[in-house]
Amino acid sequence: MSERHIEINGQDIFCEKDFHKQIAEKLDFGPYYGHNLNALWDMMSSGAGNGVVLHWTHSHLSETRLGVAYKYIVDTLAEARDNDIRLGLPEKFDFRLE
Repeated sequence: MSERHIEINGQDIFCEKDFHKQIAEKLDFGPYYGHNLNALWDMMSSGAGNGVVLHWTHSHLSETRLGVAYKYIVDTLAEARDNDIRLGLPEKFDFRLE
């Protein structure tokens, strides 16, 4: 089992839609991804992030630009990580805010 590392760049995120666009491309969510928090949770809880370590570089810029939406996104990512741990999955999702 090997981890796959992906990066999203906070320098390119100016609104919540930008975040969803980047993560959908990096994790290949497909054309029907809803580009919102519910859709993110649906994808992550169905295994789309298994074995992935997401590096969110320049996340401090995203935090400033997105405001409360940033907190909701990070909370959703943390919930996905914690869910994989709870389920004891051999390939878990994780993320780093950098």
